[in-house]
Amino acid sequence: MTFFVGMILLLTVNPAYSENLTFTKDDRVLIIAPHPDDEAIGCAGAIQSALGAGAKVKVVYLTHGESNELSALFHQKRPMITKVDFVKIGRLRKREALKAMSLLQVPEKDLIFFGYPDMGTMPIWERFWTSKKPFRGFFTRINKVIHEDDFSYGKYYRGYNIVHDFEKVLLELRPTHVFVTAPTDQNLDHQAASLFLKVALLNLEGRLEKIPSVHLYLVHEHDWPKPRKLAPSLSLDPPASKESARLQWARHELSPEQVQKKEQSLLSYESQMSYSKNFLLSFVRTNEIYAAPPREIIATLPGNSEQFWEAESAASLGVEYAANDKELFISIPIVYAIDELGTFSTHVFSYKKSMPFTQMPKLKFRLFGGKLYIKDGARSVSDPGIRFKVDKKRLFIRIPRKSLKNPETLFVSTKTAKNRLAFDFGVWRVIELQ
Repeated sequence: MTFFVGMILLLTVNPAYSENLTFTKDDRVLIIAPHPDDEAIGCAGAIQSALGAGAKVKVVYLTHGESNELSALFHQKRPMITKVDFVKIGRLRKREALKAMSLLQVPEKDLIFFGYPDMGTMPIWERFWTSKKPFRGFFTRINKVIHEDDFSYGKYYRGYNIVHDFEKVLLELRPTHVFVTAPTDQNLDHQAASLFLKVALLNLEGRLEKIPSVHLYLVHEHDWPKPRKLAPSLSLDPPASKESARLQWARHELSPEQVQKKEQSLLSYESQMSYSKNFLLSFVRTNEIYAAPPREIIATLPGNSEQFWEAESAASLGVEYAANDKELFISIPIVYAIDELGTFSTHVFSYKKSMPFTQMPKLKFRLFGGKLYIKDGARSVSDPGIRFKVDKKRLFIRIPRKSLKNPETLFVSTKTAKNRLAFDFGVWRVIELQ
């Protein structure tokens, strides 16, 4: 008997997704870029199509991209050493964004720079919701948005501030379409952007007349795109990875003029071209690709929970989830003995409409030396209701729903230190509980 006792517990629903996006003059389009250049890489064609139809377009930049040391080394011909060096690079990348978007006819007034820390938004997501001290940038040692012309000026680096800023933009623009980096993207800031947006959209259900259509775009995937060079006559095909294959990708065809303008826009990012020109220009193709976020649902099953607990290890290599009306069950593969030495961790964050997300449990589980350590944010948790067991192939965790404050939605992720050999690769998934 496997862990799932022959029953399908996690259902993935890929929404119907039409080929080639169409826009009208009544559309309001919001592009979310974790860093300056992501909007041009993933959405330059869609931006032109929307503007060509008379739609309104705004771009939100989550960070200034100030922590890319490699680009600074190639562009400035010297390493970044001081806080001022990093701040200057962030301002440079902002100027490049203004130029890149002006080439696509997006005026400066429609560009919104939040100013949160590059390489810091995922740590903020994972740990900085209720901690006494806000996140502090790895290189800048700054803990709040410092530029007066940034949308989020003066706000500390905390998760609820980012969610609030997304909510404010969504309520002001009331977009019909939102483009955001996919949660399968291998860049952590890109993953975090989609997670903060999802919380904001959940919070605004009932306050927006209509929840916008969300379109996922991809920038970072292993050994993708191919070929890694400028090839404007070729098409852009989805990557073949397991995680990307879970998404239903659709093509948005570009005209030759749109392809040319996309290339010009990308070339405006001189600081990035200095070290990754072939990579950036490999997105200049005859099309762009987008996917609708899948709905993943754990059905609440009747029956005795012990059937899950006593089950033998599943043959599946992935992380698996199950639930009944009282408990959530997680089954995690253990491939090497070193896994029990703390090289992987599992996150389970709870969401419920009736309670602020800040107050909901955000649990992190880590197996070390045969013992399971649990934290809720920075606080260690000792909950006798949370149980686990380990066999030769899997770690099983069972969590009472009441310990999670009876959530409606879960944000879950399992990470390992062996990236190329990992399962789930740290990708976050959003799962609904019935």
